Amino acid sequence: MVLQCQSGNRSTQAAHQMLQAGFSHVNHLQGGLAAWKAAGYPTQGKQSINILRLAQILTGSCVLLGTSLGSTLSPWFVLLSIVVGGVLS
Repeated sequence: MVLQCQSGNRSTQAAHQMLQAGFSHVNHLQGGLAAWKAAGYPTQGKQSINILRLAQILTGSCVLLGTSLGSTLSPWFVLLSIVVGGVLS
């Protein structure tokens, strides 16, 4: 079994925990996926979204939704934009 993460830190910790739990054939990718890519090795699979970018997308969508619904259905929906803006400041 080979464990991997972005930088190699979490996979190192997980490998130690698995070895302590009795697993005998556990390895981790030294330096993580970043080192693998830097070495020029190929990767497959879906690219993940950075958590900060995901938060920006979510908050922006909430502000847009609150403003849109506030201008079309009820001004009370603008509160959603106000709350999201207040949390961010």
